[in-house]
Amino acid sequence: MQELGQDPNKIWMLNKALYGWPPSGRICFDKASLWLHDYGFRTLGNSGTFMMLDRRDLPGDAGGIFLLNLHSDDGLGSTENSALWNLSVVDLVAVNVLEKDPDCFLDCAIEWDPITGVIKFDPAKYLREIVA
Repeated sequence: MQELGQDPNKIWMLNKALYGWPPSGRICFDKASLWLHDYGFRTLGNSGTFMMLDRRDLPGDAGGIFLLNLHSDDGLGSTENSALWNLSVVDLVAVNVLEKDPDCFLDCAIEWDPITGVIKFDPAKYLREIVA
């Protein structure tokens, strides 16, 4: 049995794109959250999208807590420990997760004021893209 896309002599045409298909967000979220739970992330409270990875048991300064908010195919993670971040990102990249600068989440610009420490989400970026 040959996997889809493995034969270089065949071209596949999608009947329907994943984006725009009503169940696509749920399918993507289910796949990602299953992998994250297997990796060690646990949901917090009654939110199925806010997760925590507790790795305080790791030796040296690699331990700590990694927080992740996952929404469909978009996520925002944070930790105080750069060693834990680097360890986790290596594993995430191995399963095709992209690491990007935290300047946008759910199409809202993320603004951080270094003086006050306040973080704001600005939906104006998303609105401008829709209007354009």
